[in-house]
Amino acid sequence: METKEITKLLSSLAPLKAANFRLEQYQTDPKAATEFLNFIKATYDVSGKHVADFGCGNGILGIGLLLLGAKKVDFYDIDEKAVETCISNLKTVGLYSDSVFKKDVFDIKNVKYDLIVSNPPFGIQSNFDIDSFLKRVSALSDSSFIIAKDNQAISELARTYGFRFGKTIEIKVGNIAKFHSKISTEIRAQIVYKLGNNS
Repeated sequence: METKEITKLLSSLAPLKAANFRLEQYQTDPKAATEFLNFIKATYDVSGKHVADFGCGNGILGIGLLLLGAKKVDFYDIDEKAVETCISNLKTVGLYSDSVFKKDVFDIKNVKYDLIVSNPPFGIQSNFDIDSFLKRVSALSDSSFIIAKDNQAISELARTYGFRFGKTIEIKVGNIAKFHSKISTEIRAQIVYKLGNNS
């Protein structure tokens, strides 16, 4: 599927209606998602692969990978509204998945994925532990692409788990808290990734 067509489909997805500020549910906008997916497409062949989308939100990244030819995507989020929105968005683009789970990624057992993708919380408003998250991702897959906060500390931490720097992207985030004065703003992020020997 061509990039323009994927971007159009991703733009049709419903956002989370009531994003949880404490969970840092800053959603990946269609433009940033397309840029992320294009980077994966240029680096890794997703065709026929079993993929996991951790902290899937409205499902935009995992849905994009299904459109790129992934065999199966397991969607995970700890928020019930995110799970419901993801299921609805799959139907919107004519896809179906029985693998949308309300589950913490640290509770996943007895599975090994070909690829993991995620846009996890940046730890700005939450106590999200990016160190433990990267360790968990590395245990569940040899190949992964993560959108992370763009700072040196995160870059150095990612390298300790074998991740490489991919590129920087701008994520447009909307107002999800009462004290946010701007309708939207852009956050500078980085793509970090690692590839297994069979990638």
